[in-house]
This record gives sequence, structure tokens and C-alpha cells, in this order.
Amino acid sequence: MANKKHPFKTFGSTIVTILEFIGIMFVFQLIRVALYYFTWSMLLSWFVALSFIILVAYYKYKKNNKTKKRASSERKKVDSPPLDPTNIIALFAKLVSVDNEVKAEEVELVNRIFEEEMGFHDDQLEFAMNIFNESLESNASLEYICSYLKEHLDYETRLWLLYTMYKIAYSDNQLAPEEDEIIRRAGLLIGISEYEISSARQSFEPPSYKSDELLQYYELLGITPSASESEIKSAYRQLIHKYHPDNFGHLDPVAKELAEEKVKKLNEAYEKLMAQK
Repeated sequence: MANKKHPFKTFGSTIVTILEFIGIMFVFQLIRVALYYFTWSMLLSWFVALSFIILVAYYKYKKNNKTKKRASSERKKVDSPPLDPTNIIALFAKLVSVDNEVKAEEVELVNRIFEEEMGFHDDQLEFAMNIFNESLESNASLEYICSYLKEHLDYETRLWLLYTMYKIAYSDNQLAPEEDEIIRRAGLLIGISEYEISSARQSFEPPSYKSDELLQYYELLGITPSASESEIKSAYRQLIHKYHPDNFGHLDPVAKELAEEKVKKLNEAYEKLMAQK
């Protein structure tokens, strides 16, 4: 059964339409009277005055709206709690205790990082070190700690965290395999790429180790450390052509496998040396 419109609603709509028509006609008559009784200069003055009033009202509205937005933004800043540093402290503790030996120089460096880089002083510093010492015996998983940090820290801060971990690990001038592994795992868990992790690690390697490693790469390519980029490329291409696995296809699989391993080392040497240039 079709719905019928209520008679009062129909009557009301008709009244509104009539009133709208009367209002439009009234405004039209006012304009006619104004044009008849007032000169163009008077109308222009009224128009300018009315425009000025509208502009002032609009300016006040925008100003009040901006003030409300600023107040709302500041209120949000005050209401939002600061980042809880407990998990950063716990991650440092995980690193320091990973090889079952807490070194004094590592603890001293952590204390200095809290003070100089994280801004902890007096009671805050004491509180942070207490959490650190308690976290040395904590069973909290690395995955749990890193999931919190990945969610609450921006990328730049997470990258700082990675470099800081390497700084702590290298405070005794050596990187234990356990330290290397936990830093790599933590880096991946907080969303850092393998490339960035490798770059961070290399930036903390002792110079002597780097020099020895690079020297081995130069020797592998049969060139000296004074070789230019073009000389490195030339030596690399010659050796790649010489040891390409396709050249050993007619020999036994062992020979081909050795050639593939040689090419892999040549590629690594080339990439490392070109990165240093």
C-alpha cells in the first residue's frame, strides 16, 4: 500500500513556499525603492561599508577558529603521555648481557648515553640505571621489546638506536659474535634494512681491521691499494671473464663449483673497493 503524505505536512510545505516567495518579492521591492530614492554614490558608499563589515566579521571568525585549533593541538600535546624509555633501556641491557659477561666499560658507556644523548640527570639518571641493572636479569623477549620500539619510534630514532648498540658493543674495541647477532636481529625487528645494518657495523669496525680486509680485496683482484677506479674495473672484468663458471662447464662439477665461489669473492671484493672510492 502506497504511503500517503500527511495533510499537515503538505500544508506546511505550501506555507513555507509562499513565505519564501513573499520574502524574495520584499527584497526586490527594497532594491527598487533604494534605486529610486538614493543616488548611485550613496549606494556605493553603503556597499563599501557593508563589504568592510563582512570582511571584519570574516577575519574575526578565522582568527577565533585558528585560536581554537591551536588550543586543541596544545591540549593534545599535553594530554599525550611521553614515550616510555623502559624498552630502550631493556634493549641496551639485552646487548650488554648477551655474552654472559657484563663489562665495566659497556656499563659506563650506557650511563653516559643516558646522560648525554637521552637527557637523563640526577634522579632520572639514577632511575634509568636501576631499570638497566634490573633488566640485566630480565626474561623479556627481544621480539617483545623491539615490537614496542618499532611501533612507538620514528625511523630516525630507530636508526640512532642501531648505531648506539654498535657503539656499546665496540666500547671494548671488539665485537663478539653474540653481540653481532643480537644487534642484527634487533635491527631487523625494528624495521632497519640489511644494508643499513651492514653500513652501521662497518662504521664502527676498527681501522686496522678495515685496512686488512681491503688489502685482501686488492690482492684478490691482483692490484695495489693505489689503483684507480678504472684499474679496479679492468682487473675485475678480466678475472670475471677468466673464472666465469661457463668456462668450466666441460669439467667436473667440483671445478665449476670452485669457479662459482671464486666469482662470488671477486664480486664482493669489487663492491667493497668501489664503495671506498
